[in-house]
Amino acid sequence: MYSLQKKYNSVDYSFTITLQPRLFVKTIEDQYDITFVEVCRKLNSLISTHTIIAEITPTNYNIHYHGIIKFHRPSKSHMKDFKDVFRGSKMFGFTQIRQIEDFGGWVEYIMKDLYITKDILNRPPIIVDEYDILNTMKVDGMIQYDIIDEQ
Repeated sequence: MYSLQKKYNSVDYSFTITLQPRLFVKTIEDQYDITFVEVCRKLNSLISTHTIIAEITPTNYNIHYHGIIKFHRPSKSHMKDFKDVFRGSKMFGFTQIRQIEDFGGWVEYIMKDLYITKDILNRPPIIVDEYDILNTMKVDGMIQYDIIDEQ
């Protein structure tokens, strides 16, 4: 289904980043506005190629982030560095990174609530899409282009 699967599978990693519970008292828009720039900055400090998607947890309306990153020479230290960067922040809670076994499956998972998140959040759920995983979809209002210029 996704042509990128064979091209990148051996060096692609999935990630999930949640927020600290103290941020849950904020509105979902505030959660997003406070954290999405910081997520981008931290990822840019570690790697060059990534896709970041915001998702709303439907049970409690909290923001969390999913994505894909590419390490050019993957190693266990990259994975540790990734976790350390996010764990060292007072904004972020649970952080997970794993090598992707099923690229298409992960893409489908992170896109599952894309339109719901956009409608509820009233913000673009796709923050950066350097993998161009949405090249076959209508993406009007889905991508936060200006974040790329701010960094």
